[in-house]
Amino acid sequence: MDQPGISTPERILRAALAVFGGHGYAAGSLRAIAQLASVSPALVLHHYGSKDGLRAACDARVLSYTDTKGQMLLSGSLPSAAALRDRHPEVDDALAYVVRAVTDGGPTSKDWYERWQSASADLLRELQKNGRVRADIDVEATAALLASFGFGVLGTQRLLSAHLGGDDLMADPAAAAYQRLSMTIFTGGLFTSEITVGDDLPAATET
Repeated sequence: MDQPGISTPERILRAALAVFGGHGYAAGSLRAIAQLASVSPALVLHHYGSKDGLRAACDARVLSYTDTKGQMLLSGSLPSAAALRDRHPEVDDALAYVVRAVTDGGPTSKDWYERWQSASADLLRELQKNGRVRADIDVEATAALLASFGFGVLGTQRLLSAHLGGDDLMADPAAAAYQRLSMTIFTGGLFTSEITVGDDLPAATET
């Protein structure tokens, strides 16, 4: 909120991400957002029209991170968590915003899951065209699984960070370890030989 040079609409948007992420959309008030942004509630409405308009702007900001990641993946690289945070200081509040939207349940949870799945599917199709994703995968199903993976990581990020050598998944060393590990698994695979899904359970081991 105190970063010098940012515009009033941007300051309001960042405040909204923080308030909605901390309290949920229903409980997050325009007055609280205005107070955090150091503006009047009337100015919030002037820039965003309504509380729903402000939420739509928050949604668009979070989804824009997927676009940034996609552009980097198409070029064969991936932005580091530190670089993303440097460019977008609001990213921590944005991640909390998504987690809150999903864990609150109801239509908002389903809507966010579908948004993330759709964005992931679009990205996978672009990566297929560029030869960076296998041509034989089921894009829609894979995107749904990746969306679930993503939400699981967001919801357990502090627990995961502890196993990766830190307490913040957006800061090194945990951030770098997470990115290296996930890219190794997705790029090179995990198992040393092909494993198929069988129809029967293995025979019980006799003791």
